Amino acid sequence: MLLFALAQLFAPALPSFGYGLPIGTRADLAMTPNTPAGYAFAIWSVIYLGCTAYAFWQAWPSQRAREIHRAVGPWLVAAFAANTAWPLIVQFDGLSVASVLVIGALLVALFGALERAQVATRGADRWLLRVTVGLFAGWITAASFANLAAMLLAEGHVTEDATPVWVAIAAGATAFAAWAVVRCRAEPAYVFAVAWAGVALLARNWAERPGAPETGATFGLLLVLTLATLHAWRVRRGGSA
Repeated sequence: MLLFALAQLFAPALPSFGYGLPIGTRADLAMTPNTPAGYAFAIWSVIYLGCTAYAFWQAWPSQRAREIHRAVGPWLVAAFAANTAWPLIVQFDGLSVASVLVIGALLVALFGALERAQVATRGADRWLLRVTVGLFAGWITAASFANLAAMLLAEGHVTEDATPVWVAIAAGATAFAAWAVVRCRAEPAYVFAVAWAGVALLARNWAERPGAPETGATFGLLLVLTLATLHAWRVRRGGSA
């Protein structure tokens, strides 16, 4: 796990050494209404820090035999491997079908890890594992739909003014995020990451196209996310009573 945790840190940096095209450049060439404002991507710093800290911590001799690490380990190895492959694909092949498939596999792996991390309720277990995986899964939920939209534009399947497509993708993201919030019992870190992306998406669309359907769809995403979170919290509190 530690190897892949470190590999995912260095994979996006290859263009600095003359290999491939930076991910930011690729994204700028395929900017859609489903792309959040640039400041939102700062969340990667927190995610990478958490992933690296957890990878070192679980490798500590006193931690190696613990059941929780054995349970989430294979899922996180798969997630870190996919998160290493994704920037390599984008840097060398652009936002393609392959990038969509890999980010989809990454999302599946993160949900597998998040479900098994639910037992982490205190101390380092909670902060290094559960919070990190929750943030990661929430951000990739938003990123996977943004990647799908960018791929459709980059490969010429739609045009920049294809409003019905962008609204449909936003609706799909809304439905998936609402399902995921209920599924993971309103995991706070997951909800925060999706909301962080949603607010950044609303900020960008509001600034660039305040009256457009895409802006309304983004507002709808945040509203549905709020309602799903309230419902999941009520269910969780009722189940623990």
